[in-house]
Amino acid sequence: MRTETLTDYFNDVSIELKAQVSRTVLLLSAVALSIGALVASLGIAANAAHQIDADLAAATNRTIKVEFSEAVSLRLDAEDRNRELPAEGENPIVQHFPADTVSRIATLDTVQHVGMSLEMSGAGSDPLVTRPATGFRSDNTPVRAVTSGYLAASEVKTTGSVSLLDSNLPVVFLGSEIAANLGIPHTADLTGLSVELNHVQFSVAGFLHTDTSLTREIIVPYQMGLRWARTDAQATIMVHTKIGAGTPVARVLRHVVLPAAPDSLVTSLVVSAQNERDTVSVQMSRQMVWIGLFLIMLTMLLIANSMVVSVTSRTTEIGIRRALGSSQAAVATVFLVEGLLLGFLGGLAGSALSALVVVGVSFMSGWSAFLNLWWIAAGPIIGLTVGLVASAYPAWRATRIQPAIAVRSN
Repeated sequence: MRTETLTDYFNDVSIELKAQVSRTVLLLSAVALSIGALVASLGIAANAAHQIDADLAAATNRTIKVEFSEAVSLRLDAEDRNRELPAEGENPIVQHFPADTVSRIATLDTVQHVGMSLEMSGAGSDPLVTRPATGFRSDNTPVRAVTSGYLAASEVKTTGSVSLLDSNLPVVFLGSEIAANLGIPHTADLTGLSVELNHVQFSVAGFLHTDTSLTREIIVPYQMGLRWARTDAQATIMVHTKIGAGTPVARVLRHVVLPAAPDSLVTSLVVSAQNERDTVSVQMSRQMVWIGLFLIMLTMLLIANSMVVSVTSRTTEIGIRRALGSSQAAVATVFLVEGLLLGFLGGLAGSALSALVVVGVSFMSGWSAFLNLWWIAAGPIIGLTVGLVASAYPAWRATRIQPAIAVRSN
């Protein structure tokens, strides 16, 4: 008795598939569509996730904060406080940031706004805040000295002329919360509205509209804050870039500000939606995978059902094979090879289809096409698995057919 080789099995399966062209085309199409849908859905999800990630990154990572590292800041601050008082006529302010810091950064093409800030409590120079009209008096009210560019970089909307913050004039801008505490009404007519800082009268020049932490602070001109703190060791630079330029600008800012000692500075993107971006990517991929797996399950059922029908219609053939000496394993192998061949060819077609779909969807959506070659290469492997699993039951059923009964079935 001659032992059948794998080539023999493939020849038998090929003859059977050619004899039933319509059934073969239907099964191959089903496998190709299901695997193509799975791989394409993963590809589309990856492309969408990349696009969403890029859009979110571009939209959220636009504001950059630059300051001295904590260790450097504390050291400079301690040195400045232990410094002897300057002689009469000397500048009492010690500036560690270059005087042209803002203009240096503003020369970068992708920078839209840049400004500086100095929090008085952080600098250890909390001014005494009083308002005789209401009896308000406090030495721990948050006071922040900023340039006009700082509010623009922080996307804070105000009333009044913010250019006053670039002067040495005694003016303040108030957030809604601190204005209420001071008993100052939010009005367009600022005549007569003032507050005293260190017993110096400051006129109210405007109000902050945006709901941020600044609504609880009194905003004064940056130069006024420097005069109180006598050092900018605790100062912060805020930079707002064009969309998509946040990360590239953040990489060079330290060298632009202090080219001789960039390591003494730290930069940080103020807003980062990385967690949200990762979540979106994972959720989209999961959803698409479940859809693809559902289609594959349907395809398995279709293949299994078709092959069960094939087993039934080939009962006489199976009986003759058994009567001529074919073992149960040989009969089962015929159907397993048929399932594997259908799965492999369908997987190849599905991978090609998925690549076309991903590129087409990306083109129509205006995205940059991203093809994961590993997923595309996995198409035939998934097809082999689908074919093997789907043909397992029909193959087992074929082995249960009794030769004598099968031969007499027709």
